[in-house]
Amino acid sequence: MSETVHQTSCSVAIIGSGPTGIAAALELKKSGINDIIILEREKEGGGVPRHCGHPPFGLHEYHRILTGPTYARRNI
Repeated sequence: MSETVHQTSCSVAIIGSGPTGIAAALELKKSGINDIIILEREKEGGGVPRHCGHPPFGLHEYHRILTGPTYARRNI
């Protein structure tokens, strides 16, 4: 199996597109850092919440309770 490797440059590379990776990217962007790349090993981002059907996700951000998959879809 061969994979295509793309070379790029950025100020910050974030490993993982779960809630923590997304939050880190958003905070960096608020701080004025726009040259950010998020690396994800799976085909779809969202991290663990994509697999957790139980609440409570989203209460802080959206002021309502969401399941993990709904929360992940809203943040990717």
